[in-house]
Amino acid sequence: MSMLSNLCHRHEAFLRAKTCTPQAFDADYERLVPWLSSLPQPLCDQLSRLRARFNACLQRDVLDYIIQSPPTAAQRVVQAAQYLAPRVQRSEQALIYGYRYHKSLLDVLDLRVQRLQRFRVEWVGQAPEPDPRPRLWVGMHWSMSIPGFALIAARRGRRVNAIATAATIDPVVPQGFRRHLARRYHVLEKSFHGGRVLFKEQSMIEIARAFSRGEDMVVLFDLPAPKASQAVYLPFFGEMRAFSGGALKMARRYGYRIHPYWVDYLGRDRVRIWCGEAVAADDEAGVAAALRAPIEQIERQPEKWFVFEQLPFFAVRP
Repeated sequence: MSMLSNLCHRHEAFLRAKTCTPQAFDADYERLVPWLSSLPQPLCDQLSRLRARFNACLQRDVLDYIIQSPPTAAQRVVQAAQYLAPRVQRSEQALIYGYRYHKSLLDVLDLRVQRLQRFRVEWVGQAPEPDPRPRLWVGMHWSMSIPGFALIAARRGRRVNAIATAATIDPVVPQGFRRHLARRYHVLEKSFHGGRVLFKEQSMIEIARAFSRGEDMVVLFDLPAPKASQAVYLPFFGEMRAFSGGALKMARRYGYRIHPYWVDYLGRDRVRIWCGEAVAADDEAGVAAALRAPIEQIERQPEKWFVFEQLPFFAVRP
């Protein structure tokens, strides 16, 4: 057991009481995270990893404020780990620790992409090109796939809008984290060539208009379908599970091409970006095949999937 783990274990109750309050989260996201993101390498990575280890050891997660009704966020994480552990041949404890560790690393990367030139990018697959056909970029809540999309958008060179959820800006969420997300979206929009981050709960008309204009769109696909009419069933951890497919249906309506991607952070401002082959949205078999690659990336490294707690809530096809 490391010195940090031993310290957290021995004084867990005291440390959680001091660091898991709204005020502590505010200080973390308002002061510490912006400061870490501004540091030169390798100091940025070293201190960011120390923060991530601390959060993982204490199971410190702002999601506890977003999901409070039973099952709570912490209970959902345990349920997902119990299901996955025998399937990926890892212990429940290792999965939960890795999930919290990698999710904490993301906080600093959200802001570090303010300066895209600092990143060294390894492109894999079909690198984005500035062709005129509209794309729906389909990513996952995996590793650096949210902030890393700024690198794709910059290379693509077209106006793009992101479809996001307003759940994380609910007033019950600590103010510091809400402001952190506002900074994340502001940083992303700098690479969107005039595009915006649009909340699906508030801006469906604007989202539909953007599709009708043929603007590039980006959505994170790896959430349970909210209703059967929006479900797209794909193999995921041994079952055919219902993914949310509302954006895919909109893309079919307006003749888009579906372009799957993922972004992995390799450390010290090194990034690997995979972009699959763009597939016509009305080619359902082709789209299903194209989406297998990012799904398989989650299956290989589920600890980097930071909506891990959603797994028990995917409907399963009998």
